[in-house]
Amino acid sequence: MKHIQALFFILFLIATSIKAQIIPNKNLTVNDGLPSSEVYNILQDKKGFIWLATDKGVSMYDGYKFTNYSLEDNLPRVTVFELFEDNAGRIWCITASGELAFFKNQKLNLYKYNDIILKNKSRSQYPVKKSFYADSLNNVYISFECTPIIHIDSLGKVEKIGDYNNKALHIEYINPESENVLFTSFSISKNPDVNLVVNKHDHNQFKVTTNIKRLPQGIRTIAIPYFDKTIFSTNKDLLVIDSIGKTKQYTFDKNIFWISKDSKDLIWLGFENGGAKAYKGTNFSKEIYNLLPHKSVSSVICDHNGAYWLTTLTHGIYYFPILDMKIYSKGSGLLSSNIRQVENANGKIWFAGASRYYYSFYKGHINKFKVNRTKLHECRNITAFGDSILFSFHGSYSNFSFLKVNNKIVQSSNKIYLQSAFKSHEGDIYVTLNGVYLLQDSILKKRYANNKFSRIYDSKNYNNKIVYLGTNYGLFSFNTYTKEIKELSYSNLLKSRVNCLHIDRNKNVWIGTKGKGLILLKDTIAKHISLHKVLGNSVSSIKRIKNTLWISANNGIAKAKVIESKDSIYLQKITRIPGLFDNEINDLAIDSTNVYAASNSGLIVFKQDFNSKSPQTYITKIKINGKTQEIKKDYNLKSYENNIEISFVGLNYLDAKHTKYAYKLEGIDDNWIYTQNTSVQYPSLQAGNYTFKVKAINYQGIETETPIQLGFFIQKAYYDTLWFKITVILSFLLIGSLIALIVLRIKFREERKRLALTQNMNLYKQQALSAQMNPHFIHNSLNSIQSYILKNDRVVSSKFLSLFSRLIRKILENSQNQFISLKEEIDALQLYIELELIRFNHSFDFDLYIDKKINLREINVPPLILQPYAENAIHHGLRHKKENDGVLSINITTDNNHIIIKIKDNGIGREKAKEIKQRKTNTYKSLGMEITNKRINLVKTIYKNQISAVIIDEFKRGNISNGTTVVIKINKN
Repeated sequence: MKHIQALFFILFLIATSIKAQIIPNKNLTVNDGLPSSEVYNILQDKKGFIWLATDKGVSMYDGYKFTNYSLEDNLPRVTVFELFEDNAGRIWCITASGELAFFKNQKLNLYKYNDIILKNKSRSQYPVKKSFYADSLNNVYISFECTPIIHIDSLGKVEKIGDYNNKALHIEYINPESENVLFTSFSISKNPDVNLVVNKHDHNQFKVTTNIKRLPQGIRTIAIPYFDKTIFSTNKDLLVIDSIGKTKQYTFDKNIFWISKDSKDLIWLGFENGGAKAYKGTNFSKEIYNLLPHKSVSSVICDHNGAYWLTTLTHGIYYFPILDMKIYSKGSGLLSSNIRQVENANGKIWFAGASRYYYSFYKGHINKFKVNRTKLHECRNITAFGDSILFSFHGSYSNFSFLKVNNKIVQSSNKIYLQSAFKSHEGDIYVTLNGVYLLQDSILKKRYANNKFSRIYDSKNYNNKIVYLGTNYGLFSFNTYTKEIKELSYSNLLKSRVNCLHIDRNKNVWIGTKGKGLILLKDTIAKHISLHKVLGNSVSSIKRIKNTLWISANNGIAKAKVIESKDSIYLQKITRIPGLFDNEINDLAIDSTNVYAASNSGLIVFKQDFNSKSPQTYITKIKINGKTQEIKKDYNLKSYENNIEISFVGLNYLDAKHTKYAYKLEGIDDNWIYTQNTSVQYPSLQAGNYTFKVKAINYQGIETETPIQLGFFIQKAYYDTLWFKITVILSFLLIGSLIALIVLRIKFREERKRLALTQNMNLYKQQALSAQMNPHFIHNSLNSIQSYILKNDRVVSSKFLSLFSRLIRKILENSQNQFISLKEEIDALQLYIELELIRFNHSFDFDLYIDKKINLREINVPPLILQPYAENAIHHGLRHKKENDGVLSINITTDNNHIIIKIKDNGIGREKAKEIKQRKTNTYKSLGMEITNKRINLVKTIYKNQISAVIIDEFKRGNISNGTTVVIKINKN
């Protein structure tokens, strides 16, 4: 008991609530391209582009750049007070002088009756705010201070609306084109009882008596309709006037510069040096939002995506993407903006970071608690389980952890900072770091570990028996009964470092890894979900709320819809959350309505029901042959108008630089082409029909719902048209037919001569190569005859000489022809081999096999095409074989397309023969193989008759050479 009491002195509560917060915004000034930091009015047109009225002209903003317009662009005066878009999409500019101009087809046009406007006002009178209207019939309504409303029709006829004889301030409702349009005009009232006159468009007029002491005499008077009420302001006073003239008055401490109603029915007031405040309905006693509290806000709009834009008179414009997103940081009263941990426990949000403090967040109020230990500097862990919360702090030379149960500290430890905690089935508390520890009486009693990992980052109860452990070497399980730690090896995916775990209501295990993205473990099946394109793959936290999965990683936060059935589960529409102060998120917590993100910039809080919209995409410029054209849906172009450049933009004011585009030109491109450029050029397009399509993809991965498209038809050149071609053809047929026939005859005659000369030349080459074979072979044969004569062997010499004469006759006969039958070639080859058998004393055997299907007389080959290969086999392969078991075999077979001749020997092989040749001192150059190869190549060239020869080295077991095989293929065709 004393130990527990002592702990209350370690920690103490600082009762002061922290209320200050910051809403994310982006400030755009002259440094970003604005013409001036003094901005009077802002307008978003129907397409979504932002228009700005400044004291130095008009500016249009598309998220990338400001396009500025001034006097040189046809603006009548450089100072523009207000902007208006009519039903035709024209953007009207109301200058300080009251002169008008409007944008149409990307050009600024002067209003043709500006001189009439100037005649009906004095030089010192300024336009009244929100008191301009132009209808589709070119009727213009404009109001100036101290004058009636001026109505100018399309022909320049002027009508003044309103009775100002009583010198009271008038609010006029007129009804152009059945629209309830409100105008104000005013003068100084001389009647103290009648200050304000309201004229309804249904002719209902009532007078309003106010206690405003001084009526306006400047441009600060403004009035707007709000359902059946009228809201009117002058200087610091604001009146809410109901339909029968009953008023309620509010007085502020700052001058009112602006009043408007947004799409959420909020009333916005802009103040001089007082920022902008939003109110629910007409209750102006308490604001909902208070933005830019010390700036002079001149106008406020809510854009098509629900973001807010505020213009100021000194600091340009401000963009607030999400008003319901707030950040609590050092500037809000925290001791540090670096928040590392956040947890939802006991109905509160608990968070802490780089200090000795931890905080609770409840209903928008933050309480802070201090750990009274000077050497601690960072909270490393907050883990909630049941009604218990474990806090763990780390310091340079000390660590401190403590356990809260029902907001009371019951245990603490000075020895180690802890990563996570869980309860066993018996109610025992376990904590983790480099193993699983039993925490009992503030002491770590026992450690259970596994040598396959050195750190546990997270632990979650799967059921009463199994607890999953996320470690630096993957996913493990801890059995609370047996205390066994086991590695889960269902998949190699589970061996990645685990940063965080989440087990949902259906027992799906969501695993956040460092570098591998998200892993889903269902039963024993692991599924990988890459987040690289959306968030990055280092996941820091995962939470599932109903069918929404929230994920934080190294590049922001995303939510995804979980689609689950009995057989499968997958994620749909992974959408990144926009507008975060800091995309490096350390941890997440979620309650019934909000998401809480711990970041290095503070605690970020935003609502769960965030909806993203697809980016609107537009064509911004068309250039044809370098000249800018009016933007149309379809273009009919001449043949030479074929150099086209298209510029486009996807409106994404939050993060335009990360917007991607997909485009294609149907007629050329089959697939989408992706880029971050905002223009594409097509030079030298051929004649034909083309459709250009483009869509934007914002940084959340959301695409334009319907791609924008343009049609191009490029006409054929006159010389490609059908009538021109027919004319040319007929002209050639009628005039040039005779010349064509003569030319063709001459060409045919010359071609025949050329072919004949080529044939004869190649024939001579063939005969010359064949003739080279004769002395080569005769030389070898005479050497053999000489050998037998010297040996005085008359019988053999006689037989050899007889065979030799027959062979010589064959060679001489065959060499006179380009081709001979394969039968004649084989006969000559057999004579040659018989001579060699006699010459080498029958030191080898000869086998000849011919497939019976082959008719040798029908197959034609060049003469002496086989003999050099047989000679090579005998003289270089079999001749040097020491054993008398040499065999020369010739096999002639066929397949569907070829005659296949295999000349095989079992001699010493080519490598050994080469060595023997190199050792000889007197060698002659053998030309037989070289000549044969040249002849084969020549036959291929002349006759397209495919003859190929391949030499294969044969080996037997032990990699010992076993001769060579020559495979000759002859095409049958």
